[in-house]
Amino acid sequence: MKRARFASISIATALALACAPLVTPAAVAVETWLPATYLSEADADAYNPVVEIDAAGNATAVWVNKSGTAFVVRTSSRPAAGTWSAALTLSGDVGAAVAPQLAANGRGDLVAAWESGPSTTSRVQASVRGDSGGWSAAETLSEAGQGASSPSVAIDRTGRATVLWVRSDGTNRRVQASSRGTNGAWSTPTTLSEAGNAARQPSVGVDGTGRLTAVWGRSDGTNYRVQSSTRAPDGDWTVASTVSDAGQSASAPTVAVDEDGTATALWIRSDGANARIQASSRPPGSGWSIPVNISDPNQGVFGDPAAAVDAAGVVTVAWSQLVNTNYRTQVSTRRPGGVWTPGTTISVAGQNGLYPSVASRGAHTVVTWLLAGVDQSQAQASTRAGDGSWRTPVRLSSGTPTIPAVGVDPSGNAVVTWGDKGEGTTVYRIRASALDGAGPVVTAFSAPATATAGQPTNLSLAAYDVWSAVAGTTWSFGDGSTASGAAVSHTWSAPGTYTVTATVADAVGNTTTRSSTITVGAAPGATPARPAVSKLKLKPGTIHLTGPKKDRRAKVTVTVTTASRLTLTFRKLGVKKPLRLAKNLTAGKNAFTLTAKLGKKKRLTIGTWKVTAVAKNAAGSSTAKKLTLKVVR
Repeated sequence: MKRARFASISIATALALACAPLVTPAAVAVETWLPATYLSEADADAYNPVVEIDAAGNATAVWVNKSGTAFVVRTSSRPAAGTWSAALTLSGDVGAAVAPQLAANGRGDLVAAWESGPSTTSRVQASVRGDSGGWSAAETLSEAGQGASSPSVAIDRTGRATVLWVRSDGTNRRVQASSRGTNGAWSTPTTLSEAGNAARQPSVGVDGTGRLTAVWGRSDGTNYRVQSSTRAPDGDWTVASTVSDAGQSASAPTVAVDEDGTATALWIRSDGANARIQASSRPPGSGWSIPVNISDPNQGVFGDPAAAVDAAGVVTVAWSQLVNTNYRTQVSTRRPGGVWTPGTTISVAGQNGLYPSVASRGAHTVVTWLLAGVDQSQAQASTRAGDGSWRTPVRLSSGTPTIPAVGVDPSGNAVVTWGDKGEGTTVYRIRASALDGAGPVVTAFSAPATATAGQPTNLSLAAYDVWSAVAGTTWSFGDGSTASGAAVSHTWSAPGTYTVTATVADAVGNTTTRSSTITVGAAPGATPARPAVSKLKLKPGTIHLTGPKKDRRAKVTVTVTTASRLTLTFRKLGVKKPLRLAKNLTAGKNAFTLTAKLGKKKRLTIGTWKVTAVAKNAAGSSTAKKLTLKVVR
């Protein structure tokens, strides 16, 4: 799947599209984007970054770097909780390297591909990185004799990589593919598109079984139509099928494939009046659906659509749509078996939101785009909240940016990369800003299943954070006491069952919690201790007999030192016989709901009741605690 445009945008062109001064969003984003880091060197221009993050949060960026009069593909990686590495060169000596593409699977295998050499004789090259942690030497995949370009890449969960590109057969450009086998060798290129007419703009995706889906545009003699082919693991590519309708040209096809194998193809096609975003889906074992329009019929779109699919099969597509006098970044989503939502505008008014990029992993989706303004452009980003809404855009760049790209991990951490020309400089450098969107990763949690009353028990938690420092760990021991530190010791004063909770926080306030139940026994030969009620609360202090359900109940919170049976005794003037309610409690904090109905034949009537609470075990009873309860109609 393509994740970025092949060449950096002309900043002058982007600025010329804008017609209003720069508007900074008033709202502040809830999430924390960290300060941007330079990835490329200060002495040479760098462009076209793409970025991926694996399931563990390891990030890798690839871009084009100017080296003297030549261009090379370079890369930098950052392991989770680490720092970005020094940039290294991936491309070989075929010639100028451009249009890098990058794909990663969950376990961290990577494939990068690009085109090298003069346009008339350019070759597609690729490099992979697996468990060894090192990139392979660049290998040339396309054959000599004709120019090859427009690479698209995918990698399955086993690490098998596939690259698509277009190459002339001497008369027309055709889509070709090569895959890297388990033996480490790339296959002889296979031609996917039919002869006789030109093909362009391939895109490829892969599902959880390794099944590949490719889409591209091919001329029918009059217009370009979107076509598709699939390949099962270790199988052959199927004969191409046509997905888009005749009558108008379709362009910029892209494909998003979920883990279960449902493929979604998107492209741009005119309806006769305006360029529209169209989509078609193909469930496993079925054909492509009838194309549907997603974008507004009354306004045209600009640039290519970008799409991604999350772990639940929710597809997100982003594009630039003319809204009044500006192009605005819009998004639409579709759940499995559902329909596309109306386009939602996520970029600010008064500026042009251009060239969006989308990334989805787990339940998280991030969109980034170039906000082109008269005074200065910005790389911006927005994340989708849990309720499906989009958060206020965040400005990430400080200088003049090129088109940004984005990657996200299943926990919600994200990275946006772009080329940035800082104030007072003439060099574009690659920068990266990370969204610290998740709490620390717990690597060890030690809490014994049993302990002895009166004797200290050691507990510990070890953790790291993918993007920021671990700030500290707090503990709650279930008996009302707390402590701080990665390693602590606690002594329970009485037997019982306690819930121990450890909460570790990172430097920006994200937290991760681990809990465990500990059974505390009596010390050998110890005399059982009678319980004590340390806290007793009733909220609210009034119960209604009628009305909404929430008004007809109250919450009783009680903390006891040891497992015991609690008896609440209710007394009211004029009522000779008190009413009682009994509850079994565990050591520590307990909570239950109280209503006017205490039993089949026991009910609290209107008035003020005096409530006495006593906890009892084999060793005796606690001192009584008292509170007041009002019952009203």
